Amino acid sequence: MDSKTMEHFIDMTDGMDPTQFISELEREKPGEAKKRILQYYETFRMLQERKADGSRPVVISDEKDELLAHERGFGISNGPEDYLEAFSNYIKTNLNEIAALNIVCTRPKELTRESLNSLRLTLDREGFTQQKLNTAVSEMTNEEAAADMISLIRRYAIGSPLISHEARIRRAVDRLKKAHNFSRQELNWLSRMEKYLMEESVLNISVFDEDGRFRNHGGFEKINKAILHSLPTLMKTINGDERNVLLTLARMWYSLSSQKICPKDIAAYWAAENVPEELAYLLIMAAEGYTGKIKDCWKDKTEELNKLTDFLQQKIKGFA
Repeated sequence: MDSKTMEHFIDMTDGMDPTQFISELEREKPGEAKKRILQYYETFRMLQERKADGSRPVVISDEKDELLAHERGFGISNGPEDYLEAFSNYIKTNLNEIAALNIVCTRPKELTRESLNSLRLTLDREGFTQQKLNTAVSEMTNEEAAADMISLIRRYAIGSPLISHEARIRRAVDRLKKAHNFSRQELNWLSRMEKYLMEESVLNISVFDEDGRFRNHGGFEKINKAILHSLPTLMKTINGDERNVLLTLARMWYSLSSQKICPKDIAAYWAAENVPEELAYLLIMAAEGYTGKIKDCWKDKTEELNKLTDFLQQKIKGFA
């Protein structure tokens, strides 16, 4: 079994390789084993359609060849327009059936490397690959397309602009730099993250201790110290920027506590459930102001803001 087929097998059997799968079957009674095999019918159908080297079987005919036309094939469709329409229909039809699809379209910051890879494999089995999709877009627009799978999904599900992976990452980093006054140390870490994301599509906190590009520079512990080091600078900006300071503190606390990264408003709602009850409304107001649900007003709230920021700082410093 080639590596790509192995990857598909593991993805379709909930993380088991063939050896583990067979071991599970051997431990079960015949009736249970039969049910398990039937449960993974699509896995065996996939194996049947592939050769040992991962390629698909080739039909050989003894009839004389005759060239009728020369065109680029898209496997499941007659041309690029049909291919992109089929992709769009598949995405919209399965938006609420495939969890990772829904996350890409509604909460992309919560996407994990594992769920994105599983989604890529699922789309590949349906005949949709990043390369083919970009080729189809290029043929339809007469412009070179180099979008990543996240942008392609969002474009054909909710109409988001189609941009290249590189442009998407640089745009996000530029927004961060404009919104914050980073120290030199923080900028170095941001540069490492940018380089990592140019090659990968998702960055989670666990990566800092698993990937040598971060681990060799101190990993999450070093980033943790950088976060704590940035607190004094952040607090200097609170007057006039109350919402952003609260949201940033909430996300710092959430990230340190959960070892995960999430949107600021989600972190604020989480923090609101873990602060003194009389201060929780400030975090909710910050979150709803951030998402545009309300027009937040911070006038005459200085005393409560100071209490809340002190509380949040203490929680963050507890991870030192």
